[in-house]
Amino acid sequence: MIVIEEDGRIKSWMESRIRDVCIADFDECSTLGVARDNKLICGVAYWFWPHSICDIAIAAESPRWATKQTIYTLLAYPFEQIGVNRVQSFIHPKNKRSRRLCKGLGFTLEGRLRKFHNGRDMLVYSYLKDEFRRSKWCE
Repeated sequence: MIVIEEDGRIKSWMESRIRDVCIADFDECSTLGVARDNKLICGVAYWFWPHSICDIAIAAESPRWATKQTIYTLLAYPFEQIGVNRVQSFIHPKNKRSRRLCKGLGFTLEGRLRKFHNGRDMLVYSYLKDEFRRSKWCE
């Protein structure tokens, strides 16, 4: 079940699960969650920027959230509901699980941003609207 943010619960849940979060990182984002048996198991944060760009972060307790319909809904939201043309995610190079998730979702690795976040390198992954519309999630 998709959960819409109402009281900051999803933001707090995500902050407790993502390493290297700065205070106020989640202040200016929109969030959606995935719940199973009334328990939050995944949260997705979206930061919308001018020029049709959206930053995205995903935190999950288990892979049980990742059904085809749920993935479609969470990825379609910025593209179809908000109208962005690009979704991007910044991931620490040592975070192999997040890198594997991005690749599996269809994101493309664009490169390394040196000393980008808290003095650490980050990898930037992106997903474009036309790529998403041609993806297995939209079949």
